[in-house]
Amino acid sequence: MNKNITQTLNSIILVMFFVVILTGIFLRFYRIGAESFWFDEIYGINIASFNFGDVISGKIADPGNPSLFFAILSLWKKYFELTESNSRIPAAIFSILTFPLIYLSAKAMYKKKNFWIFSTVLFSVSLFSILYAQEARSYSLFVFLTSLSLWLQSLIIFNRYKKDESKILIGYLIVSLLGFYTHYLFFYVLFLQTIIWGIFLILQKRTRLFLYLLLGIFLTFGIFFLLWGNSHLLPAIFSQERGYDIDQRVGYDFHSLREPRFSLESFCFLVFNGISTLLFNRSDGILNVLFSLVLILPVILLLIFFPNKKKEKKILTFLIFPIVITLFLAVFTSFGDLINNTYYFIFLIPYVTLFVGYLFSLFPFKKLGLLTFSIFIILSIFSDYAYLKNPHKTQLREVAEYLLDKTNSRSRVYTPAGDILYVLSYYFQSWGRKFYVSSNLLENTTKFVVKRPQDDTGLVLENFQKIQFYDLELYERKTD
Repeated sequence: MNKNITQTLNSIILVMFFVVILTGIFLRFYRIGAESFWFDEIYGINIASFNFGDVISGKIADPGNPSLFFAILSLWKKYFELTESNSRIPAAIFSILTFPLIYLSAKAMYKKKNFWIFSTVLFSVSLFSILYAQEARSYSLFVFLTSLSLWLQSLIIFNRYKKDESKILIGYLIVSLLGFYTHYLFFYVLFLQTIIWGIFLILQKRTRLFLYLLLGIFLTFGIFFLLWGNSHLLPAIFSQERGYDIDQRVGYDFHSLREPRFSLESFCFLVFNGISTLLFNRSDGILNVLFSLVLILPVILLLIFFPNKKKEKKILTFLIFPIVITLFLAVFTSFGDLINNTYYFIFLIPYVTLFVGYLFSLFPFKKLGLLTFSIFIILSIFSDYAYLKNPHKTQLREVAEYLLDKTNSRSRVYTPAGDILYVLSYYFQSWGRKFYVSSNLLENTTKFVVKRPQDDTGLVLENFQKIQFYDLELYERKTD
């Protein structure tokens, strides 16, 4: 009887696995072209409009962002017009290619199949992963390469392929180089992984292997610095200039990071998927408690149910270390201001999904654990869908379409925001329509004002009629 129950449960898990994976793929393409471009997407598309050689070499580049994804997009445009949907498909593909890497990473760490399946399923419904799969930006590629490096690292640390360690390490260094060319925060990923390498390899008395790896990392960084450092990396770090043209835009504004300013709201969003949207109006205290429980739960489980399980403790240490270090830096340093404002902590997606998947697989009561996991996945899918079906990006295309019917060559459109100006100009140019839009205020001749609610226009708007476009406001001068 117990054997039959076990087989039934395994069959249910397998069916659920394929159904949710297909659902995750569907969600990555659901309304992928419905949302307007935003500034960073159009900026990347403008870079990708040049040929592959110029983009990959950095001749045409955004020094604030390395060139690999833009180069891939420049190849993509040879076969597909870079519309809202087509330009986002490469990111969706990289997100889907990450599925097997999560599965393989879990398999390298632990022999329990539920862990492999739970982790992959969690990644497939991760709202963060889905949202960035619908961005014509490098983030999905960044997560893909982080997951690939995590898998290669787990193969060695968990002693899966001892005979092929040198090949795996070479592969790891190549992935690291590609990561540098994808996003500068891959340096932080490598920093975390290097500490993990040191802890585990030294404890395993494989110090020589660790020293060889360190040498390889320094060589890899040296190659990247020689090819990209002087011309792009250093300006990205030290320059304060942030223009809106390819020749003007230089780097990150790290100088604005002064004091810690961080909320766990974003991390709850990462862990609890779209379900967390139900919690966003709650106090920070509730959010802190929820996320803290996720971190404390494995310790309680180990102490009560697995007091002598070294393997389980090793896996949890491997996965929780990057999360805890990032949280510490986010709460107590200005690094938190960076990742909270820009959601750059997406590099934690593979660690979080593996970590939570592992907690579910450790659940001491199998039926109850499967039921709890199933409810969580179902709620995630419905909340993800509810989030995606409504606008969640600035509706600049809709504003441009409205203006297209209302403006002529004499109509003046004013916006106080340079990024809005850039996007509106892109849409009108792509439609072959000329119109006068400026961030310089010409009060008497301005017919339209486009702004965010928090933007100060410096213009009295009593004579304008307000039209709302999700999080954007359009003001049209009233006719006499």
